[in-house]
Amino acid sequence: MAVHRGISDAAAATDVRPGLRPCQELERIIQELPTSVTAFNKLFIAVGRSRTDSSSTVRDADVLTVSLFNRMVRAGSSKVAPDMCTNSIVIGCCCHFGRLDLGFAVFGKILKLGRRVNTIFLNQLVKDLCDVKRMSKAMYIVVRRMREFRYMPDVVSYNTLVKVLCGAKRSQEALDLLHMMLEDEGKQAVTVQIW
Repeated sequence: MAVHRGISDAAAATDVRPGLRPCQELERIIQELPTSVTAFNKLFIAVGRSRTDSSSTVRDADVLTVSLFNRMVRAGSSKVAPDMCTNSIVIGCCCHFGRLDLGFAVFGKILKLGRRVNTIFLNQLVKDLCDVKRMSKAMYIVVRRMREFRYMPDVVSYNTLVKVLCGAKRSQEALDLLHMMLEDEGKQAVTVQIW
């Protein structure tokens, strides 16, 4: 199974012991990981990259990542606390396995803890929403919510939406969005990627 291969690859980077099954490897890695959020993020990314075209394997990889995240959070700040990169990975996984509500719960927790989100984090959220065909929510974040967080949508925000709108044959909306981008960017150089 591809998930186990990804776990094995992650384990290989941390000195795999021969003879262990992938689940045992994972348990050992979790117990032996240093108190570093970077190590967890690398593990999450390795599990995420183990996805294949098989929808069940994709779901398994995303569910496993969220499960690992829950363990990390339960361990508390005494071990390691998730950072914005960790949260972004987990929100993406929640979106991919169809639990947008859990993704927004993580997002709400970030805001409740008083952490500041940045444009990169919000752009990833917009991309995740577009990936699961939640265009209206993605548009709402770019057009309204980013400004509430005192961030202006950037070229990445707009390009993500324009690509999805064009792919959905909603070219007039894409054109309207480009006009909005030109107004927001003002005198700055505007770059639009053509697909």
